Amino acid sequence: MNQPAHIRSFETIIRAPGEATRGALAILEHRLPPGALAMPRHTHAAAEGITVVSGELNVEIGREVRVLRAGDSVAVPPAVSHTFWVAVDAPRPAIFVAVVAPAGLERYYADVSRAVLDGAQPDMKAVHAAGARHGVEVDMDSLFELIESHTLQLS
Repeated sequence: MNQPAHIRSFETIIRAPGEATRGALAILEHRLPPGALAMPRHTHAAAEGITVVSGELNVEIGREVRVLRAGDSVAVPPAVSHTFWVAVDAPRPAIFVAVVAPAGLERYYADVSRAVLDGAQPDMKAVHAAGARHGVEVDMDSLFELIESHTLQLS
């Protein structure tokens, strides 16, 4: 079951795909290095529960930012704008688990990982198509604001 879906330095392992739960939920394990923004602000129809296993993770839900440490959890309601990053001065990557319900978001990560290969220009047409296919709306305008205000790089 442990299928990788890495997007540059944002490493994802699909621990339990929706097929394993008849579509009820999917379990994803993420690893994000210091100074990396996972993605711009985005929304999707799935509810998402995030638990940090190791390190510190900054999570923005709506416009509220919380710093989660190992053992901390947060819930992201469906259709609420959110994103996450690791501070540039963090001593180590953040490892966190996301449970999404209903399942389907894991297929978005898998599709985007195929469109954003290491060292190559991302196939943005394929990235946008994956978002449309899986109901993920990305606020690309937020990208530069997040990078500048938190001294980050897109993963």
